[in-house]
Amino acid sequence: MKVEKTVANQKLNVKARAKAMARLKAAKAKAAQRLRAQKERLRARKALELARAKAAKEKERLRKKKVKEAARAKAAQEKDKARKALNAARAKAAKEKERARLKTAKERQRARKA
Repeated sequence: MKVEKTVANQKLNVKARAKAMARLKAAKAKAAQRLRAQKERLRARKALELARAKAAKEKERLRKKKVKEAARAKAAQEKDKARKALNAARAKAAKEKERARLKTAKERQRARKA
């Protein structure tokens, strides 16, 4: 009778051990799944941050390009304005010179007549 009890206890111990092992295996699988999910979330977050950084960089590049273009246009306008002012000054000087030449010519004419 005692031998049968021992065999029965051993069978129970085997079943209990198998059940405990199954629980342990399930817990390990769950922990591994949680870790995989966490890694995936981290990977997705990094990808999103990288995309955001790339977009910000591109936006900044376009902003700088726009600023440079505006500065270039302003410089061209200033240059054109200066060129026009110089041309106007030259034309005015030429007009004055012509007026002075005509005035001296007129005075010479009067002097000859007199």
